[in-house]
Amino acid sequence: MKFIKAIDWELFKRCSQSDKEVPIENKLLKVLEEAGELASIWLAYINSDNMSKSSFKQLQKGKDQIMEEALDVLLVITDIILNLKQELHLNDDEIATLFNKKIEKWVYKIKMNQLLNQELKKWLDAIKERNDGK
Repeated sequence: MKFIKAIDWELFKRCSQSDKEVPIENKLLKVLEEAGELASIWLAYINSDNMSKSSFKQLQKGKDQIMEEALDVLLVITDIILNLKQELHLNDDEIATLFNKKIEKWVYKIKMNQLLNQELKKWLDAIKERNDGK
């Protein structure tokens, strides 16, 4: 993810510091708003098969808008994390540890879902064989 390394994090931190007077609860509402906008534009984009040719240019602009909305969510969430870090007196290592634990939990869920899907397929195949044999 080269784009993460290319971000001007120092500028971001300065912006976050400058915006410090905005309460975290307001920023939480803001991230909900941004996530809603992202969901709305994504749903419009994936349902664009029925678009007329005149709407095709809108679709091309939509790709940029989708990414802009996703980045808005990332900006607000990252700002919230920086604010919480300070509010909860956490350091970077503690946050990284928590983040990595969340990734490990995600990996576990993916593996469990894969195993469950394999078992479900075996079970459904066995039922189909029984029904075909009757």
